[in-house]
Amino acid sequence: ITAEMVEEIISRYYASILPKRMFWSQGQKIVGSTFCLIDRNAIDGIIYISAFGCGIDSVLIELVENRAKEKSIPFTLITIDELTGEAGVNTRIEAFLDMLDWREKNEDNISTYG
Repeated sequence: ITAEMVEEIISRYYASILPKRMFWSQGQKIVGSTFCLIDRNAIDGIIYISAFGCGIDSVLIELVENRAKEKSIPFTLITIDELTGEAGVNTRIEAFLDMLDWREKNEDNISTYG
């Protein structure tokens, strides 16, 4: 699921929950969509792909990660730049998906690491 898959009116509503109005329209879409999906229990985990050096992402990542932690939803950040290889990104995504699968199958086994 991507931010574009959530209706704009819904993502705007969820973005309006923030204490201050977000300036960036793309940021509103990302945060609003993510908050919506988290609150509706529509996702098992979040893979946030960020471009290295993107200023807006430094704010958005923290907002999304904190909301995910509140709801105990796994979160991983993949930062890419012009030197990032596709194989490395694929490996990290596969590892995260494997962790989600393990978590679902072993939900009664709580990790000692939280």
